[in-house]
Amino acid sequence: MEERLIALGFGTLKDAGPEALMDAVNAWAKDYWAMPEQVKRRAYRDEAGKALTAAKVSSPKAMLDDAIQDAKPKDSEASGGGSGSDALFQDTEPWDDPVDGGKLLDELAAIIKKYLFLPPGAPEVIASWALFTHCWDAFDWYPILNVTSVVPGCGKTTLADVLNALVSRPMKCEHASGPSLFRAIHLYSPTLIIDEADSFLDGNDEHRGLVNSGTRRGGGVIRCIGDDHVPHKFSTVGPKAILGIGKRDGTVHDRSISFDLQRKTETDKVERITSIVLT
Repeated sequence: MEERLIALGFGTLKDAGPEALMDAVNAWAKDYWAMPEQVKRRAYRDEAGKALTAAKVSSPKAMLDDAIQDAKPKDSEASGGGSGSDALFQDTEPWDDPVDGGKLLDELAAIIKKYLFLPPGAPEVIASWALFTHCWDAFDWYPILNVTSVVPGCGKTTLADVLNALVSRPMKCEHASGPSLFRAIHLYSPTLIIDEADSFLDGNDEHRGLVNSGTRRGGGVIRCIGDDHVPHKFSTVGPKAILGIGKRDGTVHDRSISFDLQRKTETDKVERITSIVLT
């Protein structure tokens, strides 16, 4: 991304006049929409913002957002350009000040413990995985968070609700068709939270293949589209959490961070989840 910014003139912005600055930003906005994945576009925006800040440009975020809107292709919603995802997701804005990563993980683990009875170490694992969903595109492998229980009533759905409040671009589903699933992943790069996996995923080769193919960079599936049935590759990469009764297929388990939930006893106290407020 640094090379792309330099090629667009971002390396000399400090000495550029207003006209040259706007030319560079407008060219960047067109390049922004050429990015194939939403996560990469967000990272590209962050890098461009840093370059503008270093060049002492006032209100860099507003300048970039205005340029993005002006350059947005008319068919962006149909092609995954972002406008269609606005109604589904609210992207997390980077914090203005440096964040203590260790302290943040401790706070997330404390929130998770507040609502769930979990085995030792599980709150810290879930907190780390939730944080991973906000920067997953920086990695080459994307482990599944695989949560199982032997019987109902162990807190899987509560955990899904907690994850929905903590992860990046959450998309909860208890059921979805194969085509809707891979199109949603391809268009929006969500964190997929699959609840009731024992009824939705188990025994379904298509769904299991979609999940397995998306755990490494470049993963995807080939499907034919249009009246001419032209083969097209749909990306299936991104974070996925799977929650269900019983063990998942071995191919899913091998790609996962896995742990089992147990029913809490009368002496184990957790709060009932109504809403999670992050401060």
